[in-house]
Amino acid sequence: VLNVESQKANAFDEGDERFLNTIAGGLGTTLEKLRLSKDEQQRARQLNSLYQATKSLTQSLKPEVIAEQLIANMDEMLGYEFGSVYLIEAESQALVLLAISQKAQNLDIYEKDMGVLITKKRALGTGILGWVAKHGQSIRSGDVTNDSRYLPVIKNIRSELCVPLIARGKTIGVVNIETTKPHAYTDADENLLAALASSAAIALENAQLYEAELKRREQAELLREATAALTTSIEPDALYEIILESLLKLVPYDSASIELLDDEYWEIVAERGLPSEYSFIGKRYK
Repeated sequence: VLNVESQKANAFDEGDERFLNTIAGGLGTTLEKLRLSKDEQQRARQLNSLYQATKSLTQSLKPEVIAEQLIANMDEMLGYEFGSVYLIEAESQALVLLAISQKAQNLDIYEKDMGVLITKKRALGTGILGWVAKHGQSIRSGDVTNDSRYLPVIKNIRSELCVPLIARGKTIGVVNIETTKPHAYTDADENLLAALASSAAIALENAQLYEAELKRREQAELLREATAALTTSIEPDALYEIILESLLKLVPYDSASIELLDDEYWEIVAERGLPSEYSFIGKRYK
C-alpha cells in the first residue's frame, strides 16, 4: 500500500486519489519486477552452488571422501546442525555410517546409550533413517516428537530431513540432517538435499564399482601368483605352505588346515592358526 496523511481536514480530493493510484500502480509493477529479479538471482546462485557441489562429488573414487565432501556441501548450502551419510552394507543389509558432521561426533549430545550408534550398524526399518533406507522415500518432519518412526538418538532434536541415496533405481544409503529447531526445513530444502543426494548416489556407486573391480583384479593376480608358485616345488611340505599362504591372501582366515584322505582316514598334513598346545599334524580320523 501507499499511504499519505495530513493534519488538515479534507486535505485530499479525487484528483489526489487518482494521482496516488497512478503512482501506486507504477510503483507496484516496479517492486514486483525487483522481487522477481531477486528470486531469479537467488535461484541462479542456488543452481551454481548445486553445480559446484555436484562437481566436487566427482573428484574422488573413495566412498569416505565423497561422503565427507557431501557433508561439507550440505553444511554450506543448508546450514544444518547435525548431518550424516549412511550406506547399506551388502552382506548384512544394515546401515553403516560413512561420514558424520563434526558437531555430531561429540558423544555428550547423545541420549543415554545412543552414542554407540556412531560405530554400530543400524537395522533397516529402525528410526527415520532406517525407514527411509527400507522404503526409498524421503521424510521431512518439523516435529519428530510426534513421529512414531523417530528414534531419539541426539538430545533435543525437533526437525529432521532424511532422503534416500538411489542409484539405478536401488536404494544404497541415506543422507540425514537434524536440528533442535522446530519446523526448520522447507520444501526447497528437501528438493535441494534430494538433488545433492542424487549426485552423491551416482558418485558413491561409481566408487563402489571401482573398488570391486580393483579387488577382483587383485584376487586374479594373487591367484596367478599362487598357481605359478605351486609349480616351483615338488616337496609336499613346501607345497602345503604355499597353498596356506596364498589362501590367506585370497580368503583371509583365522585358522586353516589341509587334510588328505588315505585309506578311508582323513589326515591333517598342514595347518595354520590352530591351538599351539596341541599337535595336529599327522592326526587321523574317520
